[in-house]
Amino acid sequence: MRYIRLLVFLLATMWMACQSGLDSDDYTHHPDDIAFLQHLINLNGLTEASSALDRNNGDGILAPLEVGFQEWENKRLTILRLSKVTDWGPPATIAPVYDIKALPESIGKVENLIAIYIPYTSLKELPDAICELDSLRILQFFGNDLERLPERIGEMTSLSGLYVAANALESLPASFAELDNLRNLDLSRNNFQRLPDFFCELPMLYKLELTANRLEALPEGIGNIPHLFFLHVEDNELSELPESITNVRRTYVEQNKLYCVDGAQDTTRIPAMFIDTDGTYRVEGLFDQDCSK
Repeated sequence: MRYIRLLVFLLATMWMACQSGLDSDDYTHHPDDIAFLQHLINLNGLTEASSALDRNNGDGILAPLEVGFQEWENKRLTILRLSKVTDWGPPATIAPVYDIKALPESIGKVENLIAIYIPYTSLKELPDAICELDSLRILQFFGNDLERLPERIGEMTSLSGLYVAANALESLPASFAELDNLRNLDLSRNNFQRLPDFFCELPMLYKLELTANRLEALPEGIGNIPHLFFLHVEDNELSELPESITNVRRTYVEQNKLYCVDGAQDTTRIPAMFIDTDGTYRVEGLFDQDCSK
């Protein structure tokens, strides 16, 4: 009899949900997260026809749970990916799912979000509310039109990977120095001419990619970042390197104008400290320079 009463209760609950117009997903997903996804749809005019998921029901309406690729845990959205891999390569080819022009402020209420991937769209800025996501570990926004990062980005204390290559960034906010857990940073193909000295204060930075900017110099202490293992500065405007660079395990400097004089490289100007005791050079691509720049 007890099981019959339980069954009747469950059936009655389902019937009331149908009568009230609620979807069963509304009981299994947090309302703040569903609201953010709906705001994202409305703000960017997304349609079901452009969704990448197979679960679309063909009714012409893009529902919140049909937006991109999502992962949920304990009723909370944890990962949102608005891209898809079209070719696993290597290297993998990633294509956008939608043209995202803006993110709603309600993203700040998606409290358990740990990763968001929105590459190759039309984003020009990120809402300040994104800085309220203190659980966020990965931000991937490469190939957008970002001209700045939020001033409060330093509040994102869990951030370990920031990938904003191929944007229009020229500077970083002062609070960037507070990203104590940042390990992987990709600023390639932006418009940086110089880096702030606070780069040397990022204690956990492991891989720094600065390829194809307009860098004319590196901070003197960049090699003193304790955990920096990979440094990519290919295709910039560097004419010399700081002495601390020898502390970095792998540095790649091809296509700069290092130690160039009158259109040619003067190898006598290369500091002796760049040469190991066995005669090998401690910086990759030191002789692959473009002195004609």
